[in-house]
Parts: sequence; structure tokens; C-alpha cells
Amino acid sequence: MESRRVPMGLDERNGTSLLLDKRLLLGTWCGQLLAGRCLRHATPGRHEPLPSTAAFVVSWNRGDCRRTKLYSLHKNSNLMWFKRRTVDSRRVQRRLTMQAGPLTSLQQGCWFKLICGASYNELAQITPLTRDYALGGADCIDCAADAAVVQAVLDGIDEAQRCWLAQHDSKHSLDRAASVFERPWVMVSITDDEMEPHFRKARVNLDVSSPCWSCPAPCVRTCPADAISMPVAAQSNPSQLPFGIAETRCYGCGRCIPVCPYRFIETYSSKQSTEQIVNLIREYPIDAIEVHTRDPRNETFSTLWRSELGRTVRSKMKLVAISMPEPSDWSVFEYVARLVDLEDSEQIIMTDTGAACTEHASNDPRKPILLWQCDGRPMTGDLGGRGTTRATVQYAERLAAYLRSNPSLLAARGFIQCAGGTNAHTVPMLQGTRGVHGVAYGGYARRIGIEGGYEAARQLVQQVKRRRSAGGIEAADRHLIQTGD
Repeated sequence: MESRRVPMGLDERNGTSLLLDKRLLLGTWCGQLLAGRCLRHATPGRHEPLPSTAAFVVSWNRGDCRRTKLYSLHKNSNLMWFKRRTVDSRRVQRRLTMQAGPLTSLQQGCWFKLICGASYNELAQITPLTRDYALGGADCIDCAADAAVVQAVLDGIDEAQRCWLAQHDSKHSLDRAASVFERPWVMVSITDDEMEPHFRKARVNLDVSSPCWSCPAPCVRTCPADAISMPVAAQSNPSQLPFGIAETRCYGCGRCIPVCPYRFIETYSSKQSTEQIVNLIREYPIDAIEVHTRDPRNETFSTLWRSELGRTVRSKMKLVAISMPEPSDWSVFEYVARLVDLEDSEQIIMTDTGAACTEHASNDPRKPILLWQCDGRPMTGDLGGRGTTRATVQYAERLAAYLRSNPSLLAARGFIQCAGGTNAHTVPMLQGTRGVHGVAYGGYARRIGIEGGYEAARQLVQQVKRRRSAGGIEAADRHLIQTGD
């Protein structure tokens, strides 16, 4: 059997990185640990003595479940022993996290979601961002529906868990430390629309005769992701073509398009196919899914829920989020809620008045949580102004008022989250607002997380955690009635 080395953790006293073979058996004092090798800095063949105490983690995917083995190592001059605990994310997290984690945050109106970006694929930044925000107390990490990106998010959460155990093992037992750290839910974003703004990327086709070589490049100064490179010494060596747009960094904000004086920049879709998303959900421990749509009454949206993807989402997801711009007709929320809720979505029709109706409802008691994402001004949070966040706050307030005035609607059982333009002004503007249960941060959270690291991430999360929505428990009670819990 082939052995695979897995990063295990850090000893907080000397920073030794422990990497062990996956085959776990008893080892010896001189570093022959678990019938594998205790390596330092991943150097093959080097055997190192173990520290007197250490806490480390082995995590791997098994189907749609994330399995984690937690080890606490102790030794003295004569003895060495282990405390071991196996954590099954699908089984144990329902006991721990569902009671004391993301669901409780929704109920209390202090849900925090980090948006890595529906088309953002910069793996080198996604893992540390996930680690810092998970340590800071984030409830959900939203990322692109791409296997490499999902794995980067899982790696970041694993790093956060190892850091937590290393910090708390000396103060608590291993079981207590493991139960205190609550892994955030992993969410992937999908869409029914090829040209939905969150699922586009920019590109530019250049040659040596392009005027970009003498252009002052306003697109470079406009790009919030540093995805566009400046022509360097292009006149002296134009064959190098140093100018371009980094595909992994671009997340489709579109700010470069109108400022290009030559109109050379174009967009293309990064939308994943239905088959790719279904396989991703089955292979990785994904907890939630977010569907972006510009027009829920479009045939492509209902087709998505009638497909194999819709059935997979209903059976496997803990939460389903629907993200859309503010509609002119509020009855669309009831239509979407019934479409998501029903097992046979073909029974849903729209009446002449725009209301949703159906012949029968599904009897399946196991329903995912429904979350409405009020997408105000998408991909503008990094601008930092009050104006960028005002649209989502007002949208959320109007939706909350509509659902309070229509408590019998199926849509009224869902939670409400602000997104699109969220920044440091969002939580202060939500003070006194009833029925808004959380905030999702994208470009603003990524910018301050990259610049300020863990401390900046923790402060942003705690700003949301200190908020309590007056309507939070009311909406949570409606959801418990819905699910039969």
C-alpha cells in the first residue's frame, strides 16, 4: 500500500513541523513514530526526536465526508503515549456545529461569511485567508465550484484547527479543544446564467503591434485584485509580452472594461457544468451551496432545480443560499422557496398575478436551511464607502419587512444576509434593523485579510458577532417548524 504523508501540526515551542505517514502504528523514542517517519521540514529520510508534548491532526476526504484524527502526544524519559479521537465531519459536526456553530449564528443574527469569490482561483491567497477567518470565528467560507479551490479552503480550515489545538492543548483536554473549535461550513457558488457577473473573467489579446505598449494602462490602477500586469520595458523588448490578465486572480468585477481606451478587454464565462458540480459535491465535504441568478423566473433557473444537481443539493446540503438583485415583484421569493423546497419542482407554476402555486408539496422532512442573499452592489465592497453598502442594507430591510408582513409564506422561513458592497460601514448601518441575520464580505474582507492577517480578520468577524438581530430567534423558530426539529 502506498503511503501518503500528511501535514500534522506545529509544536508551539520550537516550531517543528511534523509530517507523518498515513499508516498509524506505535513508534519509538528516537522518532520512529506510528511505523512511519517523523520528519522535519518534509526532508525524506531524516529522523528527528519528538517534542515532549504536541497536538496534531490528520485529515482526509472520504466520499462527501471529511474525516479527521486528532492526536495528543505525551512522553517522558521512559514512556510515550497518545490520546486519539476520530472526527467524522458529517456525523460529529451535526452534534457540535449544528448546535453551537453556524446555525446558532443565524438564529442570533450574527452569521459571518467570507466570500473568496465565485470565480477567484488564487490558491496561494485562499488558504491563508480561510485559515485566518476560520480562526477568527467565521461561520462559512464561500468559494468557487472548483476542486482545487475547495481543497485549498479545506486545507485552510485544517490549518486553523491545528493552530487552535496547538494553542489550547496545554489548557484543555484534547476532546474539549476539539469541541470548542467549530469548523466553518464550506459553500460553493454556482449559477444558472452564463453571463452572471460573478462568473465572468476578463482577458485581453495582444500582439507586438498593440497600442497597449505605449498606453498609461488605467486598467492596472483600476483592478482591485492586482490581476493585470504593467508592460515593463516593452519598447526595448516587445517580444516578451509582459502585459496580461492573471486568470486565477481575476474575479470579474469588470472595472477594467470601461477604462480601456482601446476597448481591447473582453469577458468570458467561468461557469461550471452541472456534471462538474454534482461530482464536486459527491467527492468533497461541502456543506452549503449558493445559487446566483439574475432572473429566477427564467427557464434555466427552474431547469437547474429539476436536474440531477437540484436533487443532489436537496439531499446533501445543510444550507441553500439564493443570491439575486432586488426584484420589482416580491412574490418571486415565494416562487423560489417552493422551487427549492419541492422534490418534484415541475409541479410549480406561476399564475397570471405572478404568485407561485403548486399541486402538492414534498413530504421529505429533511430540508436544507434557506438563506436569502441580498446582493446590493456586487463586487464593490473593497471601495470602502458608505454608498456601496447602502444598497444591500436597504434591500435587506425591505425584504425583512415583506416577510414579517407575510409570515405564512414558505419564503418567510428563510434567513436574510447582506452581501454586495459590504464593508466597515455595513454593521453600523444595520443597527436597529429587525430580521437580518448575517453579513457576507468579499473584496473588503480579502483586502484587509491579505494586508492585516489574522488580527484584521478577527476584528471584522467580531464586529458581526457583537451584533444581535431582533428578528433572529423568530426566524429560527420558523425554520425549526419547517424542518420538524
